[in-house]
Amino acid sequence: MSIFVEVGPWLPDPDGGVGKATDSFVFDCGAGAIANYGAMGISLGRMDKIFLSHLHGDHMSDLTPIYCFGPAYDRHWPLYVWGQSRSGVENPNGNPKYYEDGLGDFCKHFREAMRWHTEAFSFLPTAFPGYEIPTQQSWNTPVPLQPVGDDAANDAYGLVPIELDWTITGLDANGNPDYRNIAYRNNGVTVTHFPVVHDRKGSMGYKLEWNGLSMIYTSDTRPETISIKQAHNGGKGVDVCGTTSPRAATRGSARTSSGPPTSWC
Repeated sequence: MSIFVEVGPWLPDPDGGVGKATDSFVFDCGAGAIANYGAMGISLGRMDKIFLSHLHGDHMSDLTPIYCFGPAYDRHWPLYVWGQSRSGVENPNGNPKYYEDGLGDFCKHFREAMRWHTEAFSFLPTAFPGYEIPTQQSWNTPVPLQPVGDDAANDAYGLVPIELDWTITGLDANGNPDYRNIAYRNNGVTVTHFPVVHDRKGSMGYKLEWNGLSMIYTSDTRPETISIKQAHNGGKGVDVCGTTSPRAATRGSARTSSGPPTSWC
């Protein structure tokens, strides 16, 4: 399952390529996402900000080709990935007491697992001196933008986890958005996160707001009140609400607020 969103005016490529939108976002990247996006003409350079709802394999399996082959194509900067902090679920074996199962843990070991590939594909430089490195302040992220491992902050094989506190609802006492849950804010876009009910602690939904439009993505979750309040959006509502029911998920479809099941990829 995956959703691709672009916003803003189209920016030409100074090197004569097709260019890209002002900002682009991928929400989850399960198996088949990269093939479908490629068929739509969406390049890997436009898949540089990935927001994972949870770490089930069918929601992040295409992270491997996106990360591994981006530098060989047109992503000349790191891959940025948002996702949940550690679940806080106790390890029944007791050592360690809690599972190390947050996004930072995942990205650290993912980078280690891809070492053979990245060294093999580094026959040309993958660090680009002209890349303007974003900061925690410029993107309004809750944590510093620091690649895992030993990659430079301008290296296209840099993998930058932005770990989010999955327990924050982003709602005030009246159930209205309070924006304590900002995951990203730049280029007129605000992406917030909130906990959802799906299998175990740590699953999250996201809301993207831009230019008076809004979208909620809750993935394959169970009905719960936080998503409803986030979609209520202080009385404004949202333009698109993407989620899957168990039956819809078997068809690879998503239910939206504006009509019947629609394929998201």
